[in-house]
Amino acid sequence: MDLFDDNPKKSCCSKTRCSVIVFVCLLVSVAVICVVTFTADVREKIQYDTSVLQWWKTTPVYQIYPMSFKDTDDDGKGDLNGITEELSYLSNLGVKAVWISPFYESPMMDNGYDISNHTAIDPIFGTMDDFDRLLEEANKKGIQVIVDFVPNHTSNESQWFIDSENRVKGYEDFYVWVNGTVGTPPNNWNNTLGMSAWTWSETRQQYYYHNYLKEQPDLNYRNPAVKAAVLDVMKFWLEKGVAGFRIDAIVHLFESEDLQDQVTVNLPEIFPVIKDWKKLLDAYSNPPRVMFSETTSVDSEIIKKYYDAGTIPFNFDLVKKVNRTCGGICMRDVISEYMTKLGSNDWPTFLTGSHDISRVATRLGNDKTRAMAMLLLTLPGTPIIYYGEEIGMADVRYTFDEGQDSFGLRLGKGGYENRTRDPERSPMQWTSALNAGFTNDSATPWLHLSPESPKVNVELQKANASGILQLYKNLIDIRKYPSFETSKLDFAEVTSDILSYIRSAAGWQMHLVIINLSSQSATHDFSSGPVFSTKGTVAVTTDNSSPVGQDVDLTSVTVEPFQGVIIAVNYQKH
Repeated sequence: MDLFDDNPKKSCCSKTRCSVIVFVCLLVSVAVICVVTFTADVREKIQYDTSVLQWWKTTPVYQIYPMSFKDTDDDGKGDLNGITEELSYLSNLGVKAVWISPFYESPMMDNGYDISNHTAIDPIFGTMDDFDRLLEEANKKGIQVIVDFVPNHTSNESQWFIDSENRVKGYEDFYVWVNGTVGTPPNNWNNTLGMSAWTWSETRQQYYYHNYLKEQPDLNYRNPAVKAAVLDVMKFWLEKGVAGFRIDAIVHLFESEDLQDQVTVNLPEIFPVIKDWKKLLDAYSNPPRVMFSETTSVDSEIIKKYYDAGTIPFNFDLVKKVNRTCGGICMRDVISEYMTKLGSNDWPTFLTGSHDISRVATRLGNDKTRAMAMLLLTLPGTPIIYYGEEIGMADVRYTFDEGQDSFGLRLGKGGYENRTRDPERSPMQWTSALNAGFTNDSATPWLHLSPESPKVNVELQKANASGILQLYKNLIDIRKYPSFETSKLDFAEVTSDILSYIRSAAGWQMHLVIINLSSQSATHDFSSGPVFSTKGTVAVTTDNSSPVGQDVDLTSVTVEPFQGVIIAVNYQKH
């Protein structure tokens, strides 16, 4: 064969074929490079970015009731220095934000929610220097401090009220004053105790309105001077360096002006006031400031208005709509109903207890405390942890003679036993000592300690690798995964006993949460949608029946009675 064949057709054909081959190879190479580059770029773009999240979206908030947290001056009542002393405990627990109930100057007719001076510390809790030190030490540990703010009412010993009662210029209309005669209130409105919401002032010769105790007169937000004074109070604490506010009783800020019908909840005038507060908070941006609100009796339309105004409304559904018989389907429906009320940009909240709510161990049963902890800390949004829940504290029974709760005491012996809030406010159980390390053993606590404190306390829980305190730490720790830092929730297998759902974020590890809310073990297939995988690994469990790190066949998962388990799902193409 002649290697130098001069046949023009043959030569031309050969050159063309070679050129085509080279061209095709170049196209394929470019395509491969483009596909790889484009895919990587898409993956990068669709991956959920946690770096832009505000701090309150990345941590639980731990509520401290200061009277009951830690006493350092041996008067039997908790104080600010007690909180400072236990900041390391909170840091080790993993929380990066605390909400402190009122510590302001007060006659204590409602345990501090009757404020006589909004910018002073009550001597029971310490001094302003103590508060400044608390903020400083919390800042060192990366813990944000949210303070309770009570704008709806003041104490009747507040200088504002005294001046208003005496018609001092500028304060005449600071409160809701109405003409009337002694013994004949302006109307039949009742307060939260079921008693008349009106009290006669001999000094002013008028009635004043109070949605709560008669020692808690409501401010008049139809007066611009009141709005300005409240903004000044907020500015005072923002200048101090607080990270935000939990707004108390916000739904009662306004009452119907004509006094005909008792409409005192969620009036439309509330929302412009909140917007003004939000505008003030936005002026303090390092760190960004947050505003949570105590909201009740809210439908989806009202919830949206609170969010749009600039505050995050607390969600009480896991308290008000959940009882001991609530199983998987019931729990799913409660959570779904709430989540569907939210807009795409509305950040959820969940809580299972507070200073006004019976503790989980008592309300739902001690056997459900771990399951409820897993539920609270794996749902979307910001969870609120009430002090002591992390060690399994239960309500403490107090007799009428031992009572400290003014609301309950004013209802008489029978009313106190049914409605007192003292049981959920018992002192924190730190050790097995006589007064549980809450105060000196020689001191008398403002409320006596739980008889269970020698067996249920922080000291013992710290030494228990499988205790509920360690479970809380594990759950708070796993929330660092981006899958738990979204508002996305997809339910998986749900039965009368089992509640399960996945938490996921684009481009990150998916987690399957399975909670058995019954006293019977259950086995189910969790591998279908939305999980779409047959393999996983145990990440957190409420007990030792499923060791962490154990591989799991998702086609057949057995969950023991009242057990919860979080499984890191292994991705599988499908």
